[in-house]
Amino acid sequence: MEDFKDKKSHAVSVRMTPMERMLIESRAKETGMSMSSYMVLCSLGKELKLLTEEQKTAYKHLATYHSHFARIGTLVRNNSDISAEVTEVIREIKKQLEILRNGQ
Repeated sequence: MEDFKDKKSHAVSVRMTPMERMLIESRAKETGMSMSSYMVLCSLGKELKLLTEEQKTAYKHLATYHSHFARIGTLVRNNSDISAEVTEVIREIKKQLEILRNGQ
């Protein structure tokens, strides 16, 4: 059976008032999701859980790491010099580990 989660190829346009949009954006942010993901899961009747501030921060850091590693992957595929990119990622990871160690 085809896995529909990985095949997001269709877009739907939805009209809403500015207040409805602000409310949906706010609720999506509270769950740590994009507005699109939030709307899809709500429409499918999925139970959504709010993230703690700590979880939101961890999510943001993981998203940053993801973008760093994606850029590194692109550089590797293009046979570019990636030493500066790798150094930046290592520095950011060390910084976050230090914050976690100190309980900040």
